[in-house]
Amino acid sequence: MKSKKAQLGEQVMIFPFVLMLIVIGGGIAAGIYVFFSSGYDFRKVDADILNYKIQDCLTTNKINFNQDKALLEKEFFTVCNINQQIIKENFIIVIAKNSEVKLGIESDEVTCALSQTTAKNNPNYPICTTTFLNDFRITTGSKQQAQKQIT
Repeated sequence: MKSKKAQLGEQVMIFPFVLMLIVIGGGIAAGIYVFFSSGYDFRKVDADILNYKIQDCLTTNKINFNQDKALLEKEFFTVCNINQQIIKENFIIVIAKNSEVKLGIESDEVTCALSQTTAKNNPNYPICTTTFLNDFRITTGSKQQAQKQIT
């Protein structure tokens, strides 16, 4: 006849082991879900940062807004230290002085106006930010899309 004394402890230890497996499995599942879930929409943050950078540039530097568009654009990008290629691909900049548009890069203020009502439903519209600085109205927008690359 076999002695079954002190074997209850081995059977009871299965519960902490199963609980530990569930916690570890849940952590792995949550990590995979967070990593592969939908991307965060950075368009509003991008537009705000660009708008702030332009405001800072206009307050600290003197830019001649009375010259022709090509020279003004070149001076703006040089003085404000902004990458022209990135801006033309992914952003919108409109600078108006006394309601007259002085500088418009990929300027489509209609798209910015539409985006205020439909940007939440349509991720293809840019999200824009408008601020006022003395006589200037600065509108910046980001049409940059969040991309996922799995390597």
